[in-house]
Amino acid sequence: MNTDYFENFIDKSDFQQSEKPRLPNWVSEKNSSKNAFLAIQTLYKKKLEYISKHSKKEHFNRKSTYQISKSAVARFIGKSKPNAIFHTVDYAVHLTSELREKNEALFKSYQKAIRVNKKGKQGYTKQKLVRVLQETEQELKVISEQTLEEVLERSIERLSMPVRRQLGLI
Repeated sequence: MNTDYFENFIDKSDFQQSEKPRLPNWVSEKNSSKNAFLAIQTLYKKKLEYISKHSKKEHFNRKSTYQISKSAVARFIGKSKPNAIFHTVDYAVHLTSELREKNEALFKSYQKAIRVNKKGKQGYTKQKLVRVLQETEQELKVISEQTLEEVLERSIERLSMPVRRQLGLI
């Protein structure tokens, strides 16, 4: 097999698109708006990835695990304080709006991730699992102490009336 064969199945449009998102009109190469915008996009992807890999509420004890802070964006682009890009520049309103939108999307993803119900015993807490195990052990102990006649009587009592009639027990 040669590489031409595989190229028939590759969607070339995926490779033509760049990894960088489309830049809004308020982003410029002349100032740090481009770096700040791209930092928000990068941090957004990282937070989404973290959220998708975690589903327990304990994994999100700190808000920084699922939200992007202004100081994190500032650190990401090499600024010491977030005031430099979120308050004192002309694009601050747009950048703050972009950050707010991304944080709202992250919060919705976070809510969805912790809302997922585990089926069966996966959703139980450790204390509930221990309690269920202890109850099961007690039931087994009671059953093992019973005689065969008692177990048979209890089994017959649990049968429905039509089944008892068919077996001739009534």
